[in-house]
Amino acid sequence: MQTVFILAGVLLSILLAWRYTTTNTKILARTNHTALVIGIVDEHNCVLKFWVDAYRNKQVPEIGLPLLHIDSHSDGSLPFNEYQFQTKNENPTPNTEELIKNTNIGDFIPVAQYIGILDTRTLWVQRNWSDQAGLHRIGVGFNFPPGNYSLVLKKREHWDVSDFENDMMIDERQTFLCYKNSHGVLLDGNLTDRGLHNLPRKRGLCDDDTQDNEKEVKWFVRHVQEHESYTFVNELIGPKNSPYILDIDLDYFATYTPVISNVASIELNGHYFEYLRRLLTNELCLDTKLPDMKKSDEYSYLSEKEQIIQYNTRRVNRLLKQIAYEGLLFLSREGRKKYAKYKYISTFNQNTMKLWCNGQERGQKVLEQLTKLFTLFTIENRFFHVALLRSEYEFPSIECNSNHLFGICHYTDISHPDVTRGEVLEEMEKLRQLIRERGRPAVVTVARSQPDYTPPHLYKFIEYNLLNVLQDEFANVDIQYYDGLSPVEPTFDVSPVSTYNQTLFNELEESIQALSDQEVVMLYKKNQKKLKQMTLLRKYMDEQEISILDVAERAEDFVNWAEYQMQTRHTHIPKTREEVFL
Repeated sequence: MQTVFILAGVLLSILLAWRYTTTNTKILARTNHTALVIGIVDEHNCVLKFWVDAYRNKQVPEIGLPLLHIDSHSDGSLPFNEYQFQTKNENPTPNTEELIKNTNIGDFIPVAQYIGILDTRTLWVQRNWSDQAGLHRIGVGFNFPPGNYSLVLKKREHWDVSDFENDMMIDERQTFLCYKNSHGVLLDGNLTDRGLHNLPRKRGLCDDDTQDNEKEVKWFVRHVQEHESYTFVNELIGPKNSPYILDIDLDYFATYTPVISNVASIELNGHYFEYLRRLLTNELCLDTKLPDMKKSDEYSYLSEKEQIIQYNTRRVNRLLKQIAYEGLLFLSREGRKKYAKYKYISTFNQNTMKLWCNGQERGQKVLEQLTKLFTLFTIENRFFHVALLRSEYEFPSIECNSNHLFGICHYTDISHPDVTRGEVLEEMEKLRQLIRERGRPAVVTVARSQPDYTPPHLYKFIEYNLLNVLQDEFANVDIQYYDGLSPVEPTFDVSPVSTYNQTLFNELEESIQALSDQEVVMLYKKNQKKLKQMTLLRKYMDEQEISILDVAERAEDFVNWAEYQMQTRHTHIPKTREEVFL
């Protein structure tokens, strides 16, 4: 009998050991096969593909997950199109292609909140340059300072798609999704009216009190400071190691100025600035003392040579602005004779021509090409964008290269595209500590956002090192690349370079070479409407003592003012608010 009990005990031990081993093998196998997806995209709204996939794979529960958003921009605007978004209750299988098609890089988060992929909580970790004063006034950035914000997100009950079908004026249309009941408290306890509801022209505010499909969303905005505790991440979006979605934009580590990126996209406009750079680089001898130079007490602290350079720099910048905005045209010798009766046809100032290192003849050719370049630039770009570059960024100027676009000046420190690699790695270590404190997410998405936001010479370096951090912190990852993107190589650009579309550059070069004097004069006449509007705009800004960013909020007043100013003149004036921004 004792032998039987011994045998039974042995068999029981073997059975228990087998069950234990089998169970843990299954758990281990399941863990190994449940790799953490890291989705890499370029345009930030494309992360919706990976978020929806995570929902379909049951990694995102029905109630959604909180979002940890690491970005220089909030991406919290509202889509402005005719698409009618549906919650998961209305459509249990969201169409990824439709969602991406009807969102953009600045409005995908509210969409994910509304349909239910995200829950009510978003923690936006921003850089100290992200609170860009004034940007919310022209609809760029939608950024707001550190604090806690709550507001209601819902669909508009009385929304008419025919507004879009009938091509109504933009002021008369409204967003399908809307915000209401906004409330913001800064970290110092003071209330603020800055927040997501500050959309341009108020078109994103709800105008009804119905409560159908309402969702109260909370945004927590923080900076990550060195040597501070990172426990705030768990206090704001749930206990440590509870599931969440981690979303990182590479422009968090280095970013171009968003206003410049919006009005002077490197991809769409970079070729103009590159052409300007090539026309003027190594062409000017600014240390040449001109006979008509006037001394100024403003430069009295400088050496004589430095005063000469400063005087000539201002002289050239003034000349460039006269060509770009005041209708100063430089034509060929034949063109000057043919159109001599027109007051805007300029002759070459002999003193100014002495600034060209390679002689007067070369200087004349450069000025003729500059005339064609600025004429085409004004034709191809919106009046408000051109006016913004002139008033806020002193374009064109031979002194500046902001966003690596030659001729654009930017004197504030709200963006910092020229951070060093060491600074990038320092910020990445802070991020490592933050996600280590938080724990493993349900899914990770990374947006490259280049070339218009993440500087092209840094994005590969940032992505390569960021992926190393993520793989170190989250074992067993599956890196997936969206729509044909490929991994970056561990070889990086050494220095900032101007990135532009070579095909567009070649086309611009051909157009400038082919333009005749007659065509330049015809295009100038076509541009007169924009140029006169810019003159009116500057006069209005001076009288009101406001910046062009304020004009975006007072466009109707500007239209009325301009009409009064020009009522006795035969000059085209903007008739509507929308026309101000064309």
